[in-house]
Amino acid sequence: WVTGKWSECSVTCGGGFQSRAIYCVESHNDQKGFNENLNVAEKYCWQKQRPTAERKCGTSQCPQWEKGDWSQCSVTCGKGFRVRLVECRQENERVDDMICSKTDRPDDHQPCFTGIKCPANPGSQYYKAYHISIFIYSNKSIAVFSIENLRIIQNLFS
Repeated sequence: WVTGKWSECSVTCGGGFQSRAIYCVESHNDQKGFNENLNVAEKYCWQKQRPTAERKCGTSQCPQWEKGDWSQCSVTCGKGFRVRLVECRQENERVDDMICSKTDRPDDHQPCFTGIKCPANPGSQYYKAYHISIFIYSNKSIAVFSIENLRIIQNLFS
């Protein structure tokens, strides 16, 4: 039996296959003493010694997005934002976000409504404190939100 080279793996992760050609050959020495292999029918080779033509490869887990729980709404009345941590992970470790598919990335922020109307003339210091919401996460990433126009002013996620 003579084997060819393994093909490239059919996938880079998640489980794939490689294949190779297997030949039954008969060896002959030519007149100059060089060994020459001639392909012959497989019935002439010992089947029990036939090498495997396929093997598994790319068995590592594919990177995927993992998302945390949503935070509470950033305001106590009216419309605000809530956020959550979204990380690209592979084999239980955080990896660069570029490795995960951008199109499959879950949202890390979304608008929320408390169901409570805000006062028509908010004059209290309590209310003014909620015009800007700052979220500081345990991994030291920070997000700053503007409540007035429901958009992120600055996103400093690490």
